[in-house]
Amino acid sequence: MFTIRAISSVPFVSFIIHILYKEHAIEQLTEMISDQETVVTPRPGTDAITFARMAVDAAADKKAENVVLLDLRRVSSVTDYFVICSGAVDRQLDGISANVQDVMRKEYKLKARHVEGNGETGWVLIDYIDVVIHIFTPTVRAYYNLEGLWSAAPVLLRMQ
Repeated sequence: MFTIRAISSVPFVSFIIHILYKEHAIEQLTEMISDQETVVTPRPGTDAITFARMAVDAAADKKAENVVLLDLRRVSSVTDYFVICSGAVDRQLDGISANVQDVMRKEYKLKARHVEGNGETGWVLIDYIDVVIHIFTPTVRAYYNLEGLWSAAPVLLRMQ
């Protein structure tokens, strides 16, 4: 028998919506490109794994803890990669999030499709379609246990 838990976290709800509407998201992304100053297409010759590794490096630059890079390509059509990391306090979550977004914008001219949550909520989700970055406080990370949920996905990188 399955147990259903009440979910009150806005980032989790956003994540589920992303799963349900990925095809629709591609259409929205096309519209966003025409509406945004920031170009959402990557440099030629770059791919999702490059962006994922850049996000890992940007998070590590702000002292993110327990950084994990999961390859979801064979287990899900939601996204290609998850970057999951933790920050000790809410201000660190905000700093990690800001740095990841700054690096992606400066290095690749990429703007996040969607950012959900902040340091105060304990979970920040940054959605780049092919790469989704989850930044947690340790308590919230343990509660949602994304690594357990996606345990079939190969771990490409684990940094303590």
